[in-house]
Amino acid sequence: MCWSSTDSGENYTTCECPKECSADPEPWEFEYIDRDKNNVLDTAEIQDVFSDVLDFEPCLYGFLKSCDLNEKEGIDKREWDFCFPKTGTAFETRK
Repeated sequence: MCWSSTDSGENYTTCECPKECSADPEPWEFEYIDRDKNNVLDTAEIQDVFSDVLDFEPCLYGFLKSCDLNEKEGIDKREWDFCFPKTGTAFETRK
């Protein structure tokens, strides 16, 4: 759901998420999962997340799959931020 949007080109629309929208993810989470520090969560790093929490979060696979906007291997920082927008800040949605 977009509260305000502007076309940013490509396949995305920039939206605004109000503070009541969702809880912010911890800022260190992406960096913690990205063990090789290449700013992409690769298959092995994502698999580690699955093995740790899949029993408790059965929707995680589909959720993370939906985060892969460019359909290349892994989830980069921009895609991560798309899936976990900071409240009160602009975020992008697919067109």
